[in-house]
Amino acid sequence: MVKDSATEIPRDFPAVPGEPVARPAVPPEPRPSGSDAQAAIERGTREDGDRLWAVLREPLKAALDRSTQEHWRRSVDWRRAVERLARGSDLLPLPRQSSRRWPGELTLLLDLRSTSLVPLWREIVELVSRVRRVIGIRAVQVAEFCNDPKLPPHAWVRDKIRQKPLAWRDLQDRSVLAISDFGAADAVRHAAFEGWLRARAKAGTQVLALPLRANALPAAGRAACHLLHWQAATAADDRAVASLLALLAQCGEVSFPLLRSLATLVAGKAGAALAWQVWNHPMVEKLNLCDTRLAPNAMPAAEADLRWLPARLRWQAHRLRRLMQADLSEADEHMAVLRAEQLALPLNDAALWYELGDGARTQFEAELTLARHFLTEDWPARLRAVSAEQRDPLGAGFALLLSDAPRRLLETYAAEFGVLSGLVNEAALRRGGAVAVYGEVVLPSLPSDEGGARQSWYLRQQGAKLLAVPPERIAREVAGAGSISLPRHGRRLVRLPLQGGEGVVMQVEVAGVVRQHRLAGREPIELTNLSRVKGAVVRLRAPGREVVLGAVRRPSWADGFSAGAGGLRFHFSAPWGEALTLDATGGDLLRIDKRAAPAFGHDVYGLYMGLTLAGIDQRFRFIEPGGFWMGSPDGVGDDDEHPQHEVQLTRGYWLADTPCTQELWEALTGGNPSEFKEGADAARRPVEQVSWDDVQDFLGKLKEHLPEGVEGALPSEAQWEYAARAGSETAYWWGDEEESGRANWNGEQEGTTEVKKYEANPWGLYDVHGNVWEWCAGGAREYGLETESDPEDRQEQEVKSRALRGGAWGGPPGSARSACRSGDHRGYRWYGFGFRLALRCMSPARQVASEGPVLGAGGAAVEKPVHKPEKNSRPNKP
Repeated sequence: MVKDSATEIPRDFPAVPGEPVARPAVPPEPRPSGSDAQAAIERGTREDGDRLWAVLREPLKAALDRSTQEHWRRSVDWRRAVERLARGSDLLPLPRQSSRRWPGELTLLLDLRSTSLVPLWREIVELVSRVRRVIGIRAVQVAEFCNDPKLPPHAWVRDKIRQKPLAWRDLQDRSVLAISDFGAADAVRHAAFEGWLRARAKAGTQVLALPLRANALPAAGRAACHLLHWQAATAADDRAVASLLALLAQCGEVSFPLLRSLATLVAGKAGAALAWQVWNHPMVEKLNLCDTRLAPNAMPAAEADLRWLPARLRWQAHRLRRLMQADLSEADEHMAVLRAEQLALPLNDAALWYELGDGARTQFEAELTLARHFLTEDWPARLRAVSAEQRDPLGAGFALLLSDAPRRLLETYAAEFGVLSGLVNEAALRRGGAVAVYGEVVLPSLPSDEGGARQSWYLRQQGAKLLAVPPERIAREVAGAGSISLPRHGRRLVRLPLQGGEGVVMQVEVAGVVRQHRLAGREPIELTNLSRVKGAVVRLRAPGREVVLGAVRRPSWADGFSAGAGGLRFHFSAPWGEALTLDATGGDLLRIDKRAAPAFGHDVYGLYMGLTLAGIDQRFRFIEPGGFWMGSPDGVGDDDEHPQHEVQLTRGYWLADTPCTQELWEALTGGNPSEFKEGADAARRPVEQVSWDDVQDFLGKLKEHLPEGVEGALPSEAQWEYAARAGSETAYWWGDEEESGRANWNGEQEGTTEVKKYEANPWGLYDVHGNVWEWCAGGAREYGLETESDPEDRQEQEVKSRALRGGAWGGPPGSARSACRSGDHRGYRWYGFGFRLALRCMSPARQVASEGPVLGAGGAAVEKPVHKPEKNSRPNKP
C-alpha cells in the first residue's frame, strides 16, 4: 500500500532471535506477491481503459473532426471502381472515398492536482495513452489545470504520463480535451474553471469537456464546449453507495486501486462514478493522497448494511483486498483476516459457507488459524524478545494498528490485545504514562517494584471473579508484562510481587468484611466476586504489599479508557467531533477552550455538556444510539400513532435537558413573547407563544454563541420520542398510569411551571410530559410496518404543518403520552407551544460522529392554520 512518507509510522514488530514459534500445520493459499498485485492492478487498468475507450472513441473523433480544416481524405474507392467495370460503365472520373480523420494536434488538459479525482487516475492515464496511440505522441500536448501551485501532482501519475505537463495558462490555441471534475467538490476551483471556459470560448478555442457527471460542469461553460460523457453520466444510486461503504468497513484501510476495483465489483460499468462519489463521501476519511478508510463512527451503520450484502460479494471483496494489498505488513495482513471474520465472513454462519462452497471455507479457515496463532503466539513472542525500552517506540505503531479495528474485533480479542498492550507499553506503564486500554472492566495500575520479592502471583479477572494465579499457570501469557487492565471476557493479568515464600497469606477486605487466603499450590484461587462488590473497594493485604482495587465499568457513551499516574479517564467525542477525556470518578468537569466555554461531566444519568449561552446556563444530555418501538400498540392512542414499528437510531445526538427557558430566549433575542412571564420563577419557565418559524430565527441567532463547528437544531419526531421514553415501552416513562405530581398537565397549575420542578426521566431529561408542546424538526411522516433507520421528518415546502410532541399544561394527560402526536401550522403561535434545543456537528468529516437532528427550512407562513382540537387541547386562558 502506498504510504504518506510524512506521516507513516512503523507498524511491524521485530522478529524473534533464534528458533521461531511453531506455527499450526495448515495449508493456506500462498500469499500474493507484489508482482501479482501489480499485475492485477495493471490488468484492471487495461480493462477499465478498454471500457472507457469503447464509449468515447466515436464521440471524441466526431467532436474533434469539427476543429480540422480538412474534413475528407481523398483516395480511390476500389470497390466502387470494380463495380463500374463489371457493369461496363465509364471508369473516369475515378470514384473517391471520404472519411473523418483525427486532428493533427490536440491538447489534453488534466486535473492532476485535484484530490477528488484520485480513484480515476488509472482511467485518466490509460485514456492519455490511447489518445497518443491514435493521434501520435508528438501531436498530443499534455497540460495541467491547477489554481494552487503549492500542490504538486502525484509522482505516480506524472511517471505514467512521461511528459512534463504545461501550465494551463500557457495553452496554445488548438483543440483541448479537458478531463476534470470541474470543481464539483470545491467552490473555489469551480469558479476558476468557469472563468477559464469563458475565456477559451471568447478566444474561439474548441474545448471538449469530459466531466464525471454532466451537471458538474459550470452552467456558464456548457455552451462554450462540446460535452462528452464518462462511463456513467449520473451519480451512483444510494444502494450502491451503501454497499461500497459496507465493503470499506470490511476491508478497513484501502488504497485507491482497491477502492476502484471494489466499485467495479459493486456497480460494473458505473464503477468510476461510484468510486468518485464514495472517495468524496463525508463518511470516508482520507488518510493521505492514496489511502482512505470509513470514518470510525460510521462503522455501526456500515456493519448493519454489510450483513445484507450477497455472500459472494463479501468473499470477492476479501480476495480482492488480499490480492491488491499484498504489500501489507504481516501484522496488518492478519488483522485484516480477523476483521473479515468478525464483520463479513463468520465461520458459524452455515448458510454463508454453504453458498460459497467447501473450498472457500477451507481456505478461509487456514487464513484465520494463522491469524489467531499470530495474535496469541507469534506476536507476543516477538515482543518479549526485546527489552521494554525497545518496545516503547512501538506503542504508536500498535495504537495505529488498532485505530482502524472495529469495536466487535476489540471486544472479541480483548484479552489478547490487553496482553499485547502491556508488552508494547511496559516501559511507559512503569513511568506512569497514559496508555490506551481495551476492555469493559479495568483496574488501576499496580506498582511493579520487585524489591525483596520472592514470588510473583498474578491477578486475573475471569468473568466477575477476581483470581490470584500462580506464575506457573500464566508464564506463557504475560512473561513479565505490566498490564494495567482486566477485560470483561478475557484474562488480562497484573503482576503482584509479594514478600515471603510458599504459602504467603493474603487478606481480602470488602465492605469491612475480611477474608484470608493462603497463596499456595499451582491452581488459581478465587479472592472475591466483583458482582457482589457493588461499588465497594477491594483491599488486598500481603507481606510487603497493600493494594486497593476498584472495579470501573465502561459506560456505553465512552469510546474507551486510558490510565496513568493520574488515574482512569474516559474517552468520548464532543459535538464538534473533537476527542476528549473525562475523569472516570466523575468528580471534575472538563472545560474546553471554545467560544461557549463548554463544560463536560457525567453522573447517574450519563454524559452531559454545560454551555453558557449569552450568560445563561443550559445543560445538554448525550442521547446514545439505539432502537425502540415507535408509536402505540393496537387499541391504544390515536390513528396516526399506528402501526407501532421498530426504529433504529444509528447516531447519538445532544439534547437539552429542559425546554428552552424564557431567560435564554430573551438573552438571545432581546424580547419575550410568553404569556406566563409574571412571578419570581418566570425566567425559568419555558418560553411559549413561539411558532416554528420563530424558532428557526432563534436558531440562526444561536450560531454565534455556540462553539465553532456546532449549530442548534430541533429534534426529529423519532429522536424526541426515543429520548422521552428513555428505554421504556409504556405510555409515560414511569409507566402506563397517569400519576399526579409527575407532570404539569390538565390545567392544574393554571399555566406553565418552571423547568426541573418535576422529576427527570432516567436519561436526565425534564418536562418531556406536559408543560409545553415541543416543536420538532419537520412535518409528521406516515408510519409503516417496516423497520426504519434514522427516519427524518417531512421537509417539503408544500408541507406547512410541523410536528409537536409532549402535551401542554392545559391538556389532558393522554395528550402528554410519549407516543402522542400533534401538529400545527409552522407560523402559528400559542401559549402552549415551546421547543427543546438539540445540537449537531457542521463538519462533514465528523458529521457521522456527532450529527444531530436536521434543521427544518425557514420561511413565512402564507396559509391559514388548520387546527386539531382533539389533540392540541388548547384550554381557554385563565
